Parts: sequence; C-alpha cells; structure tokens
Amino acid sequence: MQAERERKELSGIRKLAKDRAKKASLHNKKLRDCRVHFGDIKNERNLESTLFITEGDSASVALRNHVMSIHKLFSA
Repeated sequence: MQAERERKELSGIRKLAKDRAKKASLHNKKLRDCRVHFGDIKNERNLESTLFITEGDSASVALRNHVMSIHKLFSA
C-alpha cells in the first residue's frame, strides 16, 4: 500500500518536472512575435504577414528598425 502511494507520488513529480522542462525549452527570449498572424482569418491584414529569419542580434535589430521606418512612412 505504501509502496504504491510512493510510486504514484514519484510519478507525479516526474510528470511535473517533465512539463516544466518542456515549457522552459519552448521559451526563447530572442524570438519576436508579429502583430498580424497569417493564420488569423479574423484579421483582414492576415495576408500581409511576413516572416524574417535573421542570424545574430545586430541583424535582428537592424531589420526591426528598417521595418518600423517603412511602417511609419506608409502610416503618415
């Protein structure tokens, strides 16, 4: 009886540890999310979505600044 209870407790602890490890591995602070998602059919601008893949922090920042300057140009 006690062995079964201990086994269930250990199983629960393993599951919790596995779930936490999975959540931690999915988070990457360098990833940025866009404002408009391609699959969001409720948003009329969903076909205007673009994906940019950059290598390195400086390339990412330069691209973000460039995209923001273009956005400001067309918003004015």
